[in-house]
Amino acid sequence: MSPLTVRTVLAVCLLTYLLLAWLLARYGEFWSPDSAVRFVQTESLRRSGFRDVSVPYPASDLDPEGRFFPAGPWFHFLRDSKHYLSYPPYFPSLSALAYGAFGLGGLVVLPMAAGLSALCITYAVVSMRAPELAPWGTLAFGLGTPLPIYSAVFWDHSLTVALAAGALGLVVAALAESSGRPATGRLIAAGAMLGLGHWFRNEMYLLTIAVLIAWLLATLRDRGRGTLAIAGGVGLVTGPLWVLNAWLFGSPLGWKGQELVAGRISGAAAAVSGRTFSGWLADKLGNAYYQFISPDFYAFNPRAVAMGVGLAALLLLGAVVLRLGVRRRQERLVFAGAILIVATALLTISSRTALSGLLPTAPLVVLLVLNAPTQRWEWFLWVVVILFSGAVVVTGTHGGLQWGPRYLLPILPPLVWLAASAVDRARRAQPAMWPALRLAVGAAAERRQEEVAAEAALTLYVDGEELVTLLCTPADLEELVVGYLAAEGVIDRPDDLRWLAVDAERGEAWTATRGGAGQERARASARRLVGSCCGKSRPGLIWQADLGTVRSGRGRGPRLTPAAAARAMAELRGAAAADVFGRTGGVHDAGLARADGSLVVRRMDIGRHNALDKLYGHVLLRGLGTEGLIAAVSGRISAEVLLKVAKMGVTVLLSKAAPTSLALDLAEELGMTAVGFVREGRMTVYTGAWRILAAGQEEGWTAANTGTTASPAGATPEEG
Repeated sequence: MSPLTVRTVLAVCLLTYLLLAWLLARYGEFWSPDSAVRFVQTESLRRSGFRDVSVPYPASDLDPEGRFFPAGPWFHFLRDSKHYLSYPPYFPSLSALAYGAFGLGGLVVLPMAAGLSALCITYAVVSMRAPELAPWGTLAFGLGTPLPIYSAVFWDHSLTVALAAGALGLVVAALAESSGRPATGRLIAAGAMLGLGHWFRNEMYLLTIAVLIAWLLATLRDRGRGTLAIAGGVGLVTGPLWVLNAWLFGSPLGWKGQELVAGRISGAAAAVSGRTFSGWLADKLGNAYYQFISPDFYAFNPRAVAMGVGLAALLLLGAVVLRLGVRRRQERLVFAGAILIVATALLTISSRTALSGLLPTAPLVVLLVLNAPTQRWEWFLWVVVILFSGAVVVTGTHGGLQWGPRYLLPILPPLVWLAASAVDRARRAQPAMWPALRLAVGAAAERRQEEVAAEAALTLYVDGEELVTLLCTPADLEELVVGYLAAEGVIDRPDDLRWLAVDAERGEAWTATRGGAGQERARASARRLVGSCCGKSRPGLIWQADLGTVRSGRGRGPRLTPAAAARAMAELRGAAAADVFGRTGGVHDAGLARADGSLVVRRMDIGRHNALDKLYGHVLLRGLGTEGLIAAVSGRISAEVLLKVAKMGVTVLLSKAAPTSLALDLAEELGMTAVGFVREGRMTVYTGAWRILAAGQEEGWTAANTGTTASPAGATPEEG
């Protein structure tokens, strides 16, 4: 990826929002009547010194019932002979401060700051899940959704977007806690942000309900405590709002909120009774069309609806073709899907300006289907998105003048996060397809230099005689030489070498052993080529040449928890993503970690066995002990990989992939613990299960016998 930074993204978005704000307000008018109503509230609050939220009506003596009040009945109500505007006064109160300081331009300070805050939160969340895509995902969110419009006008939608992003980001962070027990403080803070959203928009009540239900459905433990934490945070902030609303307007929900609830309940009751069901259903189908599909708010007739549905179908078809291309590793399908998506988006935008549906205004969300969700936080967000969308369709309206589905704006951040996660998973699963996929999703439209994994040949000479040629990554070569010689039994320790010289440019390494003792051992190992994938070709059974160097692990070695194993693999993966693997996808990684999972040392190479030799060389050259350490590798557990770990004296081997049958036979014979598929909250213990702490020794986990899965208590292996 090119070096796009979050500062650049924020700067570009800020300049875009400022330009939009100027274009929309250059004639001194408001983009919508909603903004005009809020401006009247703002001006009235400033003139009253914030002591009265009612609006003065000069003709109240002539028109005491307010029949000729400038705002219609939907925007105005009368209480105790005072005139009020229906919107809550809290957003105008906050905006009044900037308005007093900067004039009309100050009215967009809060919306613009909220929009930029939502971008920062998006960058923080995506950088934890897909670091390389974080700047691009943030840019897509900042410019490829309705967020720019609502950050550049005097409206409160971008504020609720920022609050929703903050709340959902905190819940996602709590779900990702490595200890397996979500952080109560984060959940309380998330609830407080949801509660703060109730001060500004009524749809935030729907989001709160969706979050609570999603927490119950998507989590496997601490359901009750987590629900109470979120609800407690909501109550801390919403309680004072209800008291204030009841005092000012006679209802805890405020005038508009009360009218909305009463109207929706009566409408639903009439529909259930059967008297108005067909009309109610038609209205809700219309809501769904406007919220998700409609390319033009002003066109609602059979021809326009058919065109809107057709465009949405083409867009979704492009997403399906794109997914098939990635899964089947076919670049033509990837490009075909991308062309369908881009062509449909351009066709939609080219002839219309009043876009109202989610798909026309944020076509990037089709990347959601690129990969199925696999992690718990993804399932949580999916449930939130589905529940909230359904609630808006059932309880909402078509909406007035708008650009994009303004009632669905709170779920824009999680949609972008899920899309970025799906793209990143496809990138990691199919590294060879990444250039085509990256071009397809629009992450790079220009040509650039691509980094590939380096591969070089290193010929090793022992006491003047050629021993072997290693195909390897040209880094940490001294460690590779020492580790390889020790693993092959040519030396027992670094002190057995009188000197070692490595010439990386010529691809040669020369060693001399004390008294020439290595010559005899070297001759015992036939000259051969060591490949980067399959190790070296052995003349006999794989374990016969290793009897003198392999150390048995029976009765010794550390014991560790599943959480520690998960931490070790996560740290190895995180370090790899920030290094050569993240840039090329063409190397293997291996590391040694403590029993608590904290990584001690990591090495990478194009060959998984070379990476382990480098680890062994590192340990020997620095005189480190391995008795309490565990090993983690990025690739499968082959017999040679297991043997190299055994030669280091390490008794526990973790991998995110699968083992081979011969590797497990050797692990059983040597008394080692082999654990595969350590990822996404689960792990499969194949041998040496006694080293994995079981339920009761670490709360919330079970560790089964050989060949079974360790996962959170009460969960199936698939759920864990």
